[in-house]
Amino acid sequence: MTRSTLTAGTRGLVVAGIIGAAAVTGLATAQAAPSTGSSSVTTVAAECTSFWPSPHQVCGEIRDLYVSLGGAQSALSFPSGPEVTNPDGSKYSTFFNGTIHWSQATGAYVA
Repeated sequence: MTRSTLTAGTRGLVVAGIIGAAAVTGLATAQAAPSTGSSSVTTVAAECTSFWPSPHQVCGEIRDLYVSLGGAQSALSFPSGPEVTNPDGSKYSTFFNGTIHWSQATGAYVA
C-alpha cells in the first residue's frame, strides 16, 4: 500500500488515492494517509474529515464522536450520505450501519 499525496489545484485539493482519486472540499490540515488496518484513506480538512473511498465528509462533533468510536473501522462503518441540517439547527450523518445525531441541547449521539 502506498501513501496518498495531496495535490493543490485551482478548484481545491485532490487526493490521489490507492485505487483512484476523490475530490475534497476545504484546505487540508494534514497529509492524506492510509488508515490503520484498512484500505481506506483518511483526509482531514478544517472541521471535516473524509474517509475515502466514501465521498461524504463527517464534520464537527459528529466527526469527533465517530472518530472516538473507531471511524470507518467502527461498527458504524463508512459514511453513506452527506451531513443533513434540520430546520431546528440539529444535524445528522448516516453511516452504513447507523446514524449519528447532533443538537445544541444533546450533543452528538448514536441512534
